[in-house]
Amino acid sequence: MVRGEVGYGRYDTEAERELIRQIYADLRLYVNFFLPSMKLEAKERCGARIYKRYDAPLTPYKRLLALKALDEHTAAQLAEQYLSLNPAELRRRLTDNEKKLAKMCGLKMETRRKEVAATA
Repeated sequence: MVRGEVGYGRYDTEAERELIRQIYADLRLYVNFFLPSMKLEAKERCGARIYKRYDAPLTPYKRLLALKALDEHTAAQLAEQYLSLNPAELRRRLTDNEKKLAKMCGLKMETRRKEVAATA
């Protein structure tokens, strides 16, 4: 999931690392509160065919609440955080930061290519 968001560039400047920190922080919130996933419940083989059965799609946040493993204070904090988030705004921020990161990396690589060409 991480490489899908930030790509495979070489991020070695402090500005790029700071931007990646922002992306990771937003991505953590987006994935844990708004992206549902399905967990494999059963898998059985019938000859060459494999049948898989999944549970209902839920976000990690909803799964945690369903477990009832949290104390009231922690559950209230998570609920407050969930209500304060806007998924569209998070996605926009992620997209903008990813574009900035790609641009920074592209400019850096272009500068390095020019430096190498000038010394050769």
